[in-house]
Amino acid sequence: MLLEQSTQSLIDYGKYFAYPQISLEPIRRRQDPELAQSIINLAKNKLAKTGTNKVTEPLFFVGSVDFMVRNDDDGKTFYVLESNGGNSRGFSAMPVKHWLQSYDSYAQSLHFAKSENPTVLIGHPNKDLLLYEKIFLAEYLVQKMKKKDPNAEAVHAANITGKRLKQGNLVIIGPYKDILSRLSIYKNNYVYFEGKKLDVLIGDGIARRKPEIVEHLLKNDLESLVVNDVFFLTDDKALTYMAVDEVAHLLANYSVEPIAFKRAQNDRELKKITTDILDEIPEVLIKPHGGSGGSGIDIISKKEQVQKKIESSKEHYEEKFGPTRNPFPYTVCQRVEATPIEWNDALHHYDIRVYVGRSKDRIVPLGALMRVSLEPFSGHFNKKSFVVNLSGYEGVDTDRGFGVNKDSLKLFNLEKSDFAKMFAAACTLSAYMNNNYSKLIKKALVDEKN
Repeated sequence: MLLEQSTQSLIDYGKYFAYPQISLEPIRRRQDPELAQSIINLAKNKLAKTGTNKVTEPLFFVGSVDFMVRNDDDGKTFYVLESNGGNSRGFSAMPVKHWLQSYDSYAQSLHFAKSENPTVLIGHPNKDLLLYEKIFLAEYLVQKMKKKDPNAEAVHAANITGKRLKQGNLVIIGPYKDILSRLSIYKNNYVYFEGKKLDVLIGDGIARRKPEIVEHLLKNDLESLVVNDVFFLTDDKALTYMAVDEVAHLLANYSVEPIAFKRAQNDRELKKITTDILDEIPEVLIKPHGGSGGSGIDIISKKEQVQKKIESSKEHYEEKFGPTRNPFPYTVCQRVEATPIEWNDALHHYDIRVYVGRSKDRIVPLGALMRVSLEPFSGHFNKKSFVVNLSGYEGVDTDRGFGVNKDSLKLFNLEKSDFAKMFAAACTLSAYMNNNYSKLIKKALVDEKN
């Protein structure tokens, strides 16, 4: 209750500082904590028998996996749409208990810090509408640090002093604009903030916006820990699909099927691959590298649309991320034959976002939410009837977000056992990407050279 009250206070006061916030409380109120926990327990029991959620490297701590569902006479089939190993947001849509567990997963990174008095940097987007999630994360980490050092504290990047930087057990938090120009990499392969060695960086946007950090991540020789290192894999949807292919024999136990995909390195490849695939299937999706909120994703059903849709995709991507960020490599993939639900007297597509986090040497499920498309499905696909992101259009549309409860299970025609399968599959996939990061990266680099 205290966390919820504090959240509402930050949201209320944010408007006075020209920093509006959006509450995910409407979704959180639609969560049944006991039902969610019972599903988590079912999934953990499945994973205890296989051990496929065990992690051996400190490359993944918290994230999510998105699924779509197809209903058949002989059961349900689940498809992985994407994995999110980067700057995941939306944990406050879960019951408070599970929201806090996500922070504990972040805190696991402190165990891998090589300094006894670690310094953590938390970055967030400028004008982040869910900034309060990062503020509470900073406070959570500080409370963990205070068990060793009562002087541990969190300081905003704009207010940090040289004297305080010389001390340890510090959490620095700030928007990318206050952080990026003050970062550098020394010969010891650590990232430094104004000369202060950083042990942990939270917010993949920090790394993604610094090419020299990405370069070290690809070589797997960065000493500073990035939460999560695997963001480079999850940014590239084709690499997620590659991982799904490689672990398909395990995911099949949870009724997960891989999807067909190809990877395009440039405009010429993207146009050719998209055009060729339309000879085989009726529709394809194009997805740029490192997009979020559905930016740049589009569906193409006719060859004469290809060039126009590609240009439109790149324009939307640039509108969100600016002209310096590269949308390639693109992923071209099949449209999943998902089964829509009836909502508000019309058919709508939806997905299930499963949140997962690290607990010691295991990836465990944290919870889930369902997201319904903005527009109904009328028999012809368009982006707004297929891409379900709550934040991809105007603000964050919480009316289209549903928690795990008895009514929502009935609405989406899902059983507890269905969720348990997706929870276990999400943990298995995330653990595999953590444990096989170097192998997957090498395959991607070979693909780019060819």
